[in-house]
Amino acid sequence: MLEPERIHDFLTWEGEGDITKLLQGDAGDLLHGYSRIAHEDMEGHVKRIAKTAYDVWHYLCFQMFWFLRFELSRSSVYHSILQAVKSGKVLADLGCAFGQDLRYLTYQGAPSENLVGLDLRQDFINLGYKLFNDRSTFKARFLTQDFFADTPAILDLLGKVDIINAGYFLHSWDWDGQLQCSKRMIQLMSPSPGAIMTGIQFGSHATGLWSTTPSGVEAGPIFLHDNDTLKTLWDQAAQETQTSWDVQITVEEDPECTSFNPQGCHLRWVVTRK
Repeated sequence: MLEPERIHDFLTWEGEGDITKLLQGDAGDLLHGYSRIAHEDMEGHVKRIAKTAYDVWHYLCFQMFWFLRFELSRSSVYHSILQAVKSGKVLADLGCAFGQDLRYLTYQGAPSENLVGLDLRQDFINLGYKLFNDRSTFKARFLTQDFFADTPAILDLLGKVDIINAGYFLHSWDWDGQLQCSKRMIQLMSPSPGAIMTGIQFGSHATGLWSTTPSGVEAGPIFLHDNDTLKTLWDQAAQETQTSWDVQITVEEDPECTSFNPQGCHLRWVVTRK
């Protein structure tokens, strides 16, 4: 079992660093152009929201301000996704947290009515409205629930979702949990060829279970993949659902990953229905 190298960092707020560089890019453009937040107010506003969310649950993305990176926009298929949503396709963002990728799509012209966000915690969704200052204008539908719960809201989506975004979501379980998650995602997807699932997650060049046992971090050990094992997982999900998918995975080296796991990396993937 792979052990975390800096587990104490998960449990102690360390989010008072300089986020100027993040705010000089797409995040600053969105917060000013979409949310109408003055440049001089952005840093304090963002840090207050992130700290409030971190106090609810110690997710690393809040401490590291990764929600300002708009990971979906870094996908190789992002521009195709944006055009598809503009044309009426439905996108679901799993583990959406603040819904930052949904806001970025909307800022770039996608109708928010075509967007669905799912998260386990309503607190994060509410904080997203505060972060982006858009409760009265943002029309995306949010589902607050366990992804595996057969609620009327999620059952209504089965077979109707054209695009899934799963940023830092699939890696939340061990192998069996990730397999069940992949199969659940496939259930949601439109049967039409070209339906797309895309995401990013933590990976490792030394695959195996990563134990995050301290309370408030994760429910249990998570399985860290490399390129090959993640491809195997998706192939198994396809076989067990009797569906066919093209799987493309890119390994991205990132010093932030290796600071927590010496063999750590990011895995960015695109899974397209054949």
